[in-house]
Amino acid sequence: MINLPIGKAAVIRGLDNFIVVDDENVLMIYPKSEEQEIKEVSKEMVARFGDQYS
Repeated sequence: MINLPIGKAAVIRGLDNFIVVDDENVLMIYPKSEEQEIKEVSKEMVARFGDQYS
């Protein structure tokens, strides 16, 4: 699963069973098996570095 902003291209090879999310300020590559942790990591980014990482 890859989620990118509109108009942005990605070339990824050999990255199996990972979730790749790239938004304006954060690139997240996370094991699909640990998908449930993504929301918590996102909240921690905001708490540590500010709302621009929401």
